[in-house]
Amino acid sequence: ISGGGVLLASRRPAVVGSRGRLSLTVGESPVTAEIEIRRVVDSGDAGGYRIGAMFVDITPAQQAAIARVARP
Repeated sequence: ISGGGVLLASRRPAVVGSRGRLSLTVGESPVTAEIEIRRVVDSGDAGGYRIGAMFVDITPAQQAAIARVARP
């Protein structure tokens, strides 16, 4: 997870450009944000896919919560 998006693992592929809603807990704060699929990569021997998604229209409070846990 980063301030701009998230990398997901899935057994099913996704369509680049499609949008969805992601709900997760960041620290102790629940965050629900719209995401847009930007990249789908076959995981190879592991089976499944790695899906890169960017956050769309998240609030400053959501961005701050994500930034707190995403810092290196």
